[in-house]
Formats: sequence, C-alpha cells, structure tokens
Amino acid sequence: MKIRVADLHDGPCEMSGDFDPEPYDLRILGNEIWSPLHCEFHAEILGEEILVRGLIRASVKIPCARCLEPLPLPVEIPGFACAIPFTTEDSIDLTLQIREDILLNLPMASSCQLDAKGKCPHTGVIHAKGTDTFAEKRRGDIWEALERFKEEGK
Repeated sequence: MKIRVADLHDGPCEMSGDFDPEPYDLRILGNEIWSPLHCEFHAEILGEEILVRGLIRASVKIPCARCLEPLPLPVEIPGFACAIPFTTEDSIDLTLQIREDILLNLPMASSCQLDAKGKCPHTGVIHAKGTDTFAEKRRGDIWEALERFKEEGK
C-alpha cells in the first residue's frame, strides 16, 4: 500500500480498502491460505514524518500444530501505527510495516480446540490430558532461557 505525500499536504487523510495479500509475502510455511487484507488508516504529516494509524484485519488458514489440519485463524491489529520519515514528495510504501505487524501478531504455534475428553475435532484422535503438545512445548521453549537467566541472577 502506498500513500502519496502530496495528498497529505492539505491535511490528514482517511483510507480504507481490501488488498491482495500476495505482495505482502505472508506465507511462512508455504501453505497458508489468506483472505484479502482489510485496512482502515488515518495518515497525517507530523514534522518530517508521516504518521499512519489504523486497523488491519484478515483471516488465514494455517496447519494445526497438533493434527496438521487447516485451522482458521482471525488476525486483527486494531492498533497499527508507524511513523515513516519522508524525503521526497512522491509516495511512501507501507508494505513492510504492514507485513511486520501481521507476522508479529501470528501465534508461534496454533492448535485446534480439543473437547472436554481431549478429542481433536478434525481427526477424532484423543490426546491424553497433561501431556505436552507441540504447541505447548514450543511456547515453553520461548521462556526457558529467560527463566534460566533469572535463576542464575539470584
């Protein structure tokens, strides 16, 4: 998405629309299925920067970390904000900032919701309670180094 700097000289600008996700290079595993990206932005010039704030919304189907079946996942970023310095009167491109915010809002490993008996809604496999799943192990690995650091500092 590009914003023409000349359009902002007369004052703030409101923009919204649906965009093809392909130019944003959102495929991490290679098999995700993205809906169009819906964006609602407010842009204005503040000094030597252009401040853009707004909302990004989409949905994606990614493989479940437990059963590998496609899992629908809504992605909503109500607090998108970036300040971009501009040195030209042409336009600024928000593609990298939008991509970064979307990827940072995706879970590291998402998994389907098991029923009360531990049964996967897609495969019917019953997972024993209290056993670590791939997603739970991955989440645990993220904080392991910090926990060790805190323990060593005591």
